[in-house]
Amino acid sequence: MSTQIESPVLRRIATVRRVDALFQAMSTDFLLRQQFITNPTHVLFEYVFGTVLPPDRTSASNQLLYSVLSDRKLLSWLHSYSDEHRDDVPSGHQFVTDLADAIAENGSRHAVIALLRSSVEGNGLVGFDEDLLHFFINLRVLADDGGDGGDGGTGDGGTGDGGTGDGGTGGTLTAVTWKTYLITRPQMEVDDRFSADQDREFAPRYVMVTLDELAQYAAGLRNGGALELTLTRNERSSNV
Repeated sequence: MSTQIESPVLRRIATVRRVDALFQAMSTDFLLRQQFITNPTHVLFEYVFGTVLPPDRTSASNQLLYSVLSDRKLLSWLHSYSDEHRDDVPSGHQFVTDLADAIAENGSRHAVIALLRSSVEGNGLVGFDEDLLHFFINLRVLADDGGDGGDGGTGDGGTGDGGTGDGGTGGTLTAVTWKTYLITRPQMEVDDRFSADQDREFAPRYVMVTLDELAQYAAGLRNGGALELTLTRNERSSNV
């Protein structure tokens, strides 16, 4: 019996196409976009790879992602890094090494906390897929070429179904859930968009709709103290 081996080139093309389709769908689908923003690792791996990861692993990886996106120094590093590697996309191992160096050099406290949490709780971070790196690092090229994703973009921020872009859904939430919701939707004193303080956007608008909201959500979590190091239930029990 012969064993079929998937072509790395075909796999990469398929992965990039599925990720691009996901971002185009999120640009006009408010609910899908919110699912991604509140659990990006889970949605990305389930949609792109058909893999459902354990909640503990997705939570640890999400915390690291939020920590990076809420840190202006690391976001600036990501912009520069994508420019420098557009013709030489690094391996997953090399990217993780470079990211670790950037975290150390910039003194990114919340990113360090996320890494400590992963280590203490024994939840390995989700690996950085090299095909995904090819998509994200080359987004700047697509943006420079004026790519708009065909009819997938929204141009005006992409709330699609007229969602809660202005925080105006308070009437449908209880007092408790509304208070929790506001933690992640504070009045920002600074611009927390993904490409803030940059001379140009990181990606085409249909992608930036989601990246901007993801970065702002991450900043809300940071400002609300949700990215601090906390003990798990098992750790609290063992310390009693």
